[in-house]
Amino acid sequence: MSENENNQYRLLSPWAYVGYGILFTLPVIGWILAIVFALNDDNLNRRNFARGYWCGVLVAVIVVVILSIVGMVMGVSIMDGFSSYQYNYRY
Repeated sequence: MSENENNQYRLLSPWAYVGYGILFTLPVIGWILAIVFALNDDNLNRRNFARGYWCGVLVAVIVVVILSIVGMVMGVSIMDGFSSYQYNYRY
């Protein structure tokens, strides 16, 4: 195995995963680095971790969109229910 292949399969320490997780959560610069690491072949473990991060982000976005749609539908139905209970005051 050449030196490049050894670096490609080098394991990441648990603290490296923690550090990359914190790095990827930084706005803009962390997201850019996560994209770069997800497309880079220098270290397969780092690349797979970055790809897993983006899969998690995608799942979170889908869940938020679904919950937002459900919340809006429920909010509209609740507001329709309130409008049927209006009081008519006569003076």
